[in-house]
Amino acid sequence: MDTRTRTKSITLIASFILATAFAAIIFTCLVPIIPKLVVIKGLGDYKSVSVNPSARVSYPFSYNRTDFDTITFFVMEGKAQDLSVSVADDGKEYLKVVRITEEMCSAEGKAVRVTLTCPEGTRFKAGKYKVSIFNNSSASTVNIALDPEDNLVVRLHTTNTTGFFMLAFVCIFLVIFLISVVFIGLNDGLTPSIPVEKLFLAAAIPLCAAFFLLIPPWSTNDSDAHYLACYRLSNLFLGQFGSRQWLGRADDVAFFKNTWWSSTLPSTGSYEIIKNNLQLFAKNKELVEMTARSEKMSYYSAFCYIPQTAALVIGRLIGFGPLVNCYLVKLVTSVFYVTLCYRAIKKAPFAKEIIAFCAILPSALAMSGAFSYDPMVIVSSLNFIASVLYLKIESDERKAYTSVCIWAFMLGAVKGGGYLILLPLLLIVLSKESSLKPTKLILPIFAGILSICVFDLILPDRGLFQFGSKGNGYMTASFAFENPGAYLLMALKAYGMFIKELLSDLFGSRLCWSYDTIPFIFTVIMFILLIVIAASDPGLSELRSFDITIILAIVLIMLVTTPAMLLSWTPEGSDVILGIQGHYFLPILPLIAILLGKGLRTIVYKTGFWKRRAADYIKLVPYPAIAVMLFFAFYYILKTYLTH
Repeated sequence: MDTRTRTKSITLIASFILATAFAAIIFTCLVPIIPKLVVIKGLGDYKSVSVNPSARVSYPFSYNRTDFDTITFFVMEGKAQDLSVSVADDGKEYLKVVRITEEMCSAEGKAVRVTLTCPEGTRFKAGKYKVSIFNNSSASTVNIALDPEDNLVVRLHTTNTTGFFMLAFVCIFLVIFLISVVFIGLNDGLTPSIPVEKLFLAAAIPLCAAFFLLIPPWSTNDSDAHYLACYRLSNLFLGQFGSRQWLGRADDVAFFKNTWWSSTLPSTGSYEIIKNNLQLFAKNKELVEMTARSEKMSYYSAFCYIPQTAALVIGRLIGFGPLVNCYLVKLVTSVFYVTLCYRAIKKAPFAKEIIAFCAILPSALAMSGAFSYDPMVIVSSLNFIASVLYLKIESDERKAYTSVCIWAFMLGAVKGGGYLILLPLLLIVLSKESSLKPTKLILPIFAGILSICVFDLILPDRGLFQFGSKGNGYMTASFAFENPGAYLLMALKAYGMFIKELLSDLFGSRLCWSYDTIPFIFTVIMFILLIVIAASDPGLSELRSFDITIILAIVLIMLVTTPAMLLSWTPEGSDVILGIQGHYFLPILPLIAILLGKGLRTIVYKTGFWKRRAADYIKLVPYPAIAVMLFFAFYYILKTYLTH
């Protein structure tokens, strides 16, 4: 065995031991704190209402998402043991009159939690229930908690049968990820250079698989609206036009009404609901009126949802059940995302590591399989940037020019053309050494403008709802043009107030409706690693001062214009713009990294610090560092979701 082979073998063994040890630590730490019972229906607002002596009250409630094991209600004042309770549905009495005992009660703040358990060997079935409460006391009142609509406040629990298996599977994917990235990363300095795109695949495939398991279809931002938008497009592709585009299979309608959790953080309760609602094939395919519409989302073109719509059409043609269709969408969209990110990394002549790192950030991977236009936005932006960089180096190659035209068209077709702000990047391909004539830029610019005109101005039957409308108590985007000075002050104040939240959302410390998932320090470290990776890229020397000026202008324009789209979410009279989210800037993050990396590279070269040997070592560090960072980020993700 030669020295090189022996070194690779040792590195592989060390990577396996390191990855297994980390996974064992995560597994050992989390197994004891995974709850045996999980909440599937929690509390909202409540008020205290009296049950008079010798009085009986009855309250109906319904729960259609899954079966459950316990029902909990709350006594706010008085003696819970004075009460007797029965639970019945339309055709069965689950609990006959039961006198509350001390064993059924426990304290929760100032209230007493009363837990009703189904008889051994049975479960409460999903459906409608009536809880009857009788006050046995002839002298004392007992106050119970009701919601604002005078319904009994109940908390439902189910036995946790999925948390352990979810943890085990994700840990397996993390071991594969860490072995791949650490081994390949370390050997990159020991063997002939391994293509960055292969390193990306080694990281992205297991991490996408982990997110595929961890994030339910309904947990990503605005997933309810995007689901309805995709479903409408699938109807159109299946020949359902006019008013029929708003119909849905009866099973899908019931699924969306009863199971879909809009704006809900992933949790063991979510996983239990998924397990209990899995149904391979749909039983009732009759087309009925959808219980909800998202007509404003019809503004967005079919290009926003290419993989999701294709998967949904295929699933409906086969006859898959609602939840199976959702996971088919997640699978196809994830494969689509990884494939096109791989293509962008492979195409880029430099900044490969920058694009790859941006594509595997938790914020990007969490959306990689989502019901959202974000996967298309991310891959279109990354591929456009990569194609422009490639055209800068290979200006006489027809494929490079064609690729730029295609992705310029896609920028105009997705998310209202909001990322056509990247078009000025085309100017960096012009130079004295370039064989590309300035007139050649007309076609890609025309492709982008044509796309936004067709898909955002001509075809839609309504305006972009982000512009807002007057008379509803909220501002409109026109305020930015009518009062530019006041608008800029509001935008600056918003960036200053929410900078931490924006960075957290951009890098992935906040996932699934901006819920704090990963400690902010991870954001800081990932930001530093991204700058180091950028500064280590010798290809940045290809960029002239003019090119850097263009990139800086794009970033500044993006920062200035983005808040205008959020004015429609900002109440009139507010002195700060609300609703700005960090992931809006993910498509231009490679450009931000190039700017900062170029600046750092210039500084360290001028100081003489960036010696050849130092540069080699510095370039070696980010690979295992990123792997370990993402690995421990998943510890916090698992801890948040599996114990929520």
